[in-house]
Amino acid sequence: MDKKEGKILIIDDDQAVLYTAKLILKHIFTQVRTASHPAEVMTLLVKEHFDVVLLDMNFVQGKTSGQEGLFWSKDLEMPFHEIVSESKVMELVFDTIKKVAAKDADVSVLGENGTGKELVARAITETLFESELFGHAKGAFTGAVEERAGRFEIASGGTLFLDEIGNLSLSFKPNY
Repeated sequence: MDKKEGKILIIDDDQAVLYTAKLILKHIFTQVRTASHPAEVMTLLVKEHFDVVLLDMNFVQGKTSGQEGLFWSKDLEMPFHEIVSESKVMELVFDTIKKVAAKDADVSVLGENGTGKELVARAITETLFESELFGHAKGAFTGAVEERAGRFEIASGGTLFLDEIGNLSLSFKPNY
């Protein structure tokens, strides 16, 4: 049987599961990577593109709710879930979005009509929106090099004006 061109990442805390899955899948797909802890996901996803990610849903002994897997699966959505592309040029755009989204900077997205400027802008802002409103701790995500107060905390006792809040994506769901 010919191997299919594809890169798979398997994340599980059980070494036997990782070994068995890799043993089986390496005969079907060209590349199979494994990781034993979900915290490795972001590092791997920034460095490499995977066609398929298999993620264990429970990492604590005795837990069966699947909440851990759901928590870590949020890292699997790159902020580009609305942008569909297999172009090598777009990979450069995705890399740029990742770098810019991790910075506290104003960005101007330029391009001709219909090129996806709005999608790129949403990919950048949605990754920062929660952090902007609620703040973050140092090391909370890639690029969080210091603790930062959110706009709600800064406006305490004052007024916070949220212009165009109705344009916020319905996919934004704060975790509180």
